[in-house]
Amino acid sequence: MRTAAWERGLWGATAVAVIVTALGVRAARATPATSARPILTAAAEPRVLDADSIAQAVAYVVANDPFRLSRHPATVAYSPAPVRPPRPNLVLRGIVGGPPWGAILEGIPGRDGNVLVRRGDSLGTLVVRAVGRDTVIIKGVDTTWRLTVKHP
Repeated sequence: MRTAAWERGLWGATAVAVIVTALGVRAARATPATSARPILTAAAEPRVLDADSIAQAVAYVVANDPFRLSRHPATVAYSPAPVRPPRPNLVLRGIVGGPPWGAILEGIPGRDGNVLVRRGDSLGTLVVRAVGRDTVIIKGVDTTWRLTVKHP
């Protein structure tokens, strides 16, 4: 029973929509189109624009914010978050030598495989600050890594 009542309501709503649409089409055909522009059959002559008219057009577009629904500027200024470069995944593979120590690093940006570095070496934006017996300190733009040798 519920289904039959629901279907009757749906058919009734459809009938009302069809009648309203038909009345609207009939009313639209009965009223003459007063604001219709004539269709041009030939190409119009190109207009030469001067700098003043272009400046006026730009000012009009900027003042009316054509890409916003409200046609008003946003209340909050757009400020995208700065994009930080991804941090490298640095791995200390080993320490070689004696004082002065050298470190074997992996994951240096722009370098494949392992790289031997010493204190003071510059690797792009990374600087090797210290190399110890089992520790390396590397300074980046906004991060300092303290890498230690992993003993089994």
